[in-house]
Amino acid sequence: MPHKSHYPFVLLTLTLFTGLILPVLIMDGMFMDGVLYTCVARNLAQGYGTF
Repeated sequence: MPHKSHYPFVLLTLTLFTGLILPVLIMDGMFMDGVLYTCVARNLAQGYGTF
């Protein structure tokens, strides 16, 4: 455990980390399955492969 005098710095670091990273992780967008479906659909539309 950090020393008691380090708690504000630990809290500040965790708050900044969470504030900067969390919005990127939960934003709307294409996830892996959407990217895979898009690639398959594009290949099928161009005549590569079969369903």
